[in-house]
Amino acid sequence: MSDHPSPLTLTLDSAAAECGDGVSGQMVWQGSDRPAKAEVRLVATASATGSGGAGKRRSVVVGPALCELTSGKPARFELSVPAKGPITFASAAMTVSWRIEAKTQAADAATEIPVTVLPAGGLAVWAQQAAPPPQRDQGAG
Repeated sequence: MSDHPSPLTLTLDSAAAECGDGVSGQMVWQGSDRPAKAEVRLVATASATGSGGAGKRRSVVVGPALCELTSGKPARFELSVPAKGPITFASAAMTVSWRIEAKTQAADAATEIPVTVLPAGGLAVWAQQAAPPPQRDQGAG
């Protein structure tokens, strides 16, 4: 990718998704006035980080979904997260990361954005961690 900002931008409805659910959002293209086609895909990459396996990588690709783009107008997309994952994970031995990648079919614009994949039921825990702490009742003194 170049140092120039891409004319293709991605926005996710949520930064996290559960296994078996969908990742959705929108893509906006600020290119020429001619309509363009773009493909969006969900990519998981597992990387070995520990000794003995450092540098080994494996990717899983979901999609692509094809979108018709008109300059300045949002185009919606949705991709399904595999029911069996893998979930986003990081340890001393291995890392699994997910991202949404988008590129125009002419390959003149491309961008990506990370997404966190959680186990089924994980969004409730995710939401609790992001919520402000509960207020303690001070009571009347």
